[in-house]
Amino acid sequence: MKCFAKIRLAELWLLLLLTVPLGAQPAKHTFVQLGVEDGLSSTEVHTLLQDRYGFIWIGTADGLNLYDGYRFTPYQRKPFDSTSISANATTALYEDRQGTLWIGT
Repeated sequence: MKCFAKIRLAELWLLLLLTVPLGAQPAKHTFVQLGVEDGLSSTEVHTLLQDRYGFIWIGTADGLNLYDGYRFTPYQRKPFDSTSISANATTALYEDRQGTLWIGT
């Protein structure tokens, strides 16, 4: 299994090298600023994490936010709901090897 993974990784690197443009043209990047008016729960951001699927998790002073590239999904503490986050102030995010997201509040 490890040998197969090494071969696949080598193929991926080769593919990436073959697709690199050879010109000296600088890449043009477009930046879009997103905020509370776009659905973010707070402008006070404490932590960021991009998970293994490419989703962006944003820990703020007023909740955890998931950004899928199109919209925000906020997660906030709900009293008497044991499945909600324990507090709104999210200060740490970590994804372990199994893909479990750990949230520090």
